[in-house]
Amino acid sequence: MPLPPLDRRDFLRSAAAVTAVAGGLGLGLDCSRPGFFSRWEFLTLEALCDRLIPPDRDPGATALGVPHYIEGLLTALDGLRPRVFAGGPFSGRHPFPDTRNGTPS
Repeated sequence: MPLPPLDRRDFLRSAAAVTAVAGGLGLGLDCSRPGFFSRWEFLTLEALCDRLIPPDRDPGATALGVPHYIEGLLTALDGLRPRVFAGGPFSGRHPFPDTRNGTPS
């Protein structure tokens, strides 16, 4: 059975209620999780992803790892060695030869 439509106002109201209840219950969730998102933000991202691609007979977005993929993209340039190929002409990592003289750039 499909979920009823949820407008922005209802979502924000529900998210605030869930956050207040979780904080009041003292669920002991660590809010200092390393990465781009805090623990609470990551839980919200998981909920949003499952709202966009809900689990039914097939796995939903969270089960498929979409929140971790999003966080991986947002932190790909952190650290000494980026985890993405930025092969633009000004990056210093352009693998193609210089068309003027034929030497690697």
